[in-house]
Amino acid sequence: MNIREWRKLALQCTLLLGITLAVGLYCNLPALDKLGNTVYAQNEEPGEGDALSEQDVERMGVVYSRKSYIESLSDVYIRITKARACTASAVYLENRYMESCVCLGIEGVPADAYSAQDVERVNRGKVFRGKVHSRAKKELARKLSVDIEKGKELRIRLKLKRLYEPQLYETDRAYYITLHRPRDMYDKIIVLDAGHGGIDEGTLSRDWKYREKECTLRIVKYLKELLDETDIKVYYTRLGDWQVSKKQRTWLANQTEADLFVSVHCNASDYGDTTAYGMEGLYSGRKRTSSRYLTSRKLASILTDEIAGYTDRRNRGIIQRNGLYLMHHSQVPVSIIEIGYMSNSDDLKYMIKDKNQKEIARGLFRGMKKALDYIDTKKGKEEHE
Repeated sequence: MNIREWRKLALQCTLLLGITLAVGLYCNLPALDKLGNTVYAQNEEPGEGDALSEQDVERMGVVYSRKSYIESLSDVYIRITKARACTASAVYLENRYMESCVCLGIEGVPADAYSAQDVERVNRGKVFRGKVHSRAKKELARKLSVDIEKGKELRIRLKLKRLYEPQLYETDRAYYITLHRPRDMYDKIIVLDAGHGGIDEGTLSRDWKYREKECTLRIVKYLKELLDETDIKVYYTRLGDWQVSKKQRTWLANQTEADLFVSVHCNASDYGDTTAYGMEGLYSGRKRTSSRYLTSRKLASILTDEIAGYTDRRNRGIIQRNGLYLMHHSQVPVSIIEIGYMSNSDDLKYMIKDKNQKEIARGLFRGMKKALDYIDTKKGKEEHE
């Protein structure tokens, strides 16, 4: 290639990069008012266009019990009258919590065995049956569908107005899905977020071989192995390579009323700078959270100290970042943990190795446990005063 061809290629690459960045900014940045100030919406919920094409689904079987006992568990539930002329060969419930959707699967029944008229939504004594009345104040559902999948399995789907923890029961005459607020069921709740995903790759190594979305996901999966051995309830924004919007991530944290919201990321310095290295924690000093016991600043400090102490990596400390979407929309303590710089060769070599990813996960685990212990200590002091 001569110098003119090189210049032409460079110009084309620059234009393509500019278009890509413009589209990304348009899709992901918060709105601006006429003066250019950031506009932060309140009480956001995932819209119809935000439904995930893929996600990990919590699947549970059915428990047989008495009607009186089931209805004593919650005054918010869904009741599906059983078809009289047929018996199901299998029944299960899927909890698609990132979509605020519950799905009842019934195998071995005819396609016309159930209809929307068999599905009752009961909310503190108010009963809705059949067609969804989404504007009604006590209506639980936004959408309801009853259809056959794969030619054999009947599925009843309900997209709910808020996130609930469902439990599946049955009596001789009906199936029940009791609905509970997560905070009423679990003492400790964490929302764990593997940054980026899908077409949103995050930052890349200088040779484009390694992607932030892959590194963060592997660390979160190793962290899941540790958390599965505890009694802590953990909600994951993603456990696979798919895109999740910032809106969905913060919505999950707010709906679950989580004690901690931790987002795992990789860092990168300005183009051409390879000297920056180490890990750091981000927080917002402008956003108040609902917690009386833990600030986002304190959470960031605990996490970075524990990770750096366990991994013996450089701790760059905590940094106040007020303009980040997750910070301004999260109503619970939140921190973004930057585990290292992909633009630095030493950090990159460390982050891409399985052994070291497990080490980072262990440091994060210790940090989250310490943050939960900190909350318990503050609660205990308040009760004794």
